[in-house]
Amino acid sequence: MHRDAYCRYARPRRSCKPIRDKRFLLTWGAIIAALAVLLICAPSWLLVLISCAVICLMYFYFTKWKK
Repeated sequence: MHRDAYCRYARPRRSCKPIRDKRFLLTWGAIIAALAVLLICAPSWLLVLISCAVICLMYFYFTKWKK
């Protein structure tokens, strides 16, 4: 079976493309660190706004912009 077809239809334990992009890891690491700082410092309404924005950005990043 072709590797792409295997990745698409089989359910491997690990993903076929491990994350090796350092820029990707640094970006999400910075976002998580900023959210952790905000979690300690910010009021709750600001946390709700920021979490909605992050969820929307992640949705668009993984669905629309990857293509």
